Amino acid sequence: MKIIILHGDNIDAIDKRLMVFIKEANKRNWEIRRIDINKNIAEQFATQSLFKKEVLFLLDSPQKLTKKSLDWLNKSLANIAGTLITYSYTTLNKTLIKIFPKPDKIEEFKMPFLLWSFLASFYPGNRVNCLKILHKAADTISYEFIFAMLAKQLRDLYIFKVDPKNTGFGDWKKSKLSHQSLKFSEELIREIINEMAEIDIKVKSSQGNIQDLLDFLIISKLE
Repeated sequence: MKIIILHGDNIDAIDKRLMVFIKEANKRNWEIRRIDINKNIAEQFATQSLFKKEVLFLLDSPQKLTKKSLDWLNKSLANIAGTLITYSYTTLNKTLIKIFPKPDKIEEFKMPFLLWSFLASFYPGNRVNCLKILHKAADTISYEFIFAMLAKQLRDLYIFKVDPKNTGFGDWKKSKLSHQSLKFSEELIREIINEMAEIDIKVKSSQGNIQDLLDFLIISKLE
């Protein structure tokens, strides 16, 4: 079996790369089979294609598999025909990558440093610096993607602010959110999330420019 591993924290880049493989498989009339990690892994790989087509297997979040399933993959993949693309929206450790015998490609997609800097700079009292970093980041990253990542960050901040003990986040992420959440009230986070929802509607209905609206959000909410 040919094995391709896509991983990292740049969700947009991983999705685009994954779509390249899927489109190519469709062109070649391959069967595309998404593996459900909550069902029997061996059965899903072993099932023969009804029309004897080449099969592209897609496995999302291999880090969530049980040890039993990982052991089976390690021992069995070399004897299965087809192509496997396993992908993760977090960076996989070397131990997990070694589970997959002799991968043909390992591609890591990291989030641009300036984007992380912008997200970390987004807090009350820091609007001047936040705007400066945003405009630098926007030289190489689309405003649409920056906006989407900010929305995700604010959602995570709100979840952590409301119930920090039951977020399900990893220790590293909780540490980062803990520091940033101290600078916000629950009410302010809710206000910003609601305003971002309004911005999203305006942009999608061509009633506003995302750059101007995001700039104004920062100026008005991070005083």
